[in-house]
Amino acid sequence: HTIDKYEPIKNRFFAGLYTWAHEAGGNWIWAYYRNKGFNSMVWCHNAGNDMYPMVGYETRRDGIDDYRYLQLLEDTIAAKGENPAAVEAAAWLDELRAKLMDRCQAAIIMKPHKVTDGQPLALEQYDAIRAKAADYIEHLGAAPRAPRQPLHVPGLKDEAAAYRDKSMDACIAALSSDDVQLRRASAAALRERGEAAAPATQALTKLLNDPDVRIPALLALEHIGPAAASAAPAVRPLVDHSDRFIQVGAQLTLASIAPD
Repeated sequence: HTIDKYEPIKNRFFAGLYTWAHEAGGNWIWAYYRNKGFNSMVWCHNAGNDMYPMVGYETRRDGIDDYRYLQLLEDTIAAKGENPAAVEAAAWLDELRAKLMDRCQAAIIMKPHKVTDGQPLALEQYDAIRAKAADYIEHLGAAPRAPRQPLHVPGLKDEAAAYRDKSMDACIAALSSDDVQLRRASAAALRERGEAAAPATQALTKLLNDPDVRIPALLALEHIGPAAASAAPAVRPLVDHSDRFIQVGAQLTLASIAPD
């Protein structure tokens, strides 16, 4: 796990241009080992509470930013229709994706661990690509953020089902039910409504003291966004909670409802 074996450029390429060029939704790094019959594991952090201070993580964030710039440009192009600048930007993206895929194939770089400076891109080209994407976005004007769509994964329990089509008043009333399943169902349904669930902010905030519904309540507040800013004082103490999942949930919620 040393820095010299965790080459930055490989992480940036894998997290960014490689993932974007292949039109993948994301990726992660796996660490392989053999222990008691298990052959692999996801390696994220050490046994303590601190992340390993590795350059690889920093450049992985750079790669994610590369991906987000290109993704935002694609969304902006889709929203701008026949704008000549959007047509030009779309052609540039098509050329960039074809170039990356062609170089990946030609140099047999379908595996990011083969990436080096100049293969498939020189170091300075990474920043140049991001800068050009930013120029197009600034010129066109970033597309408005699309409403979040509920994510339904086959085979997983659909907690929101019982309240997905209920009125706001019914959902808010259920948040104070004696039945924990109804409280969770209502919070899950409110999460799907995003900013429209703002009237439930106060009731959701009260559930931050309810261990059985705390996480669904945090998720609902996160999806409401800045309209739930009044919940911030109740969320902040959870950043120091002993449960790491609650810590992360609180951090994400604060970033959404009180970004400043």
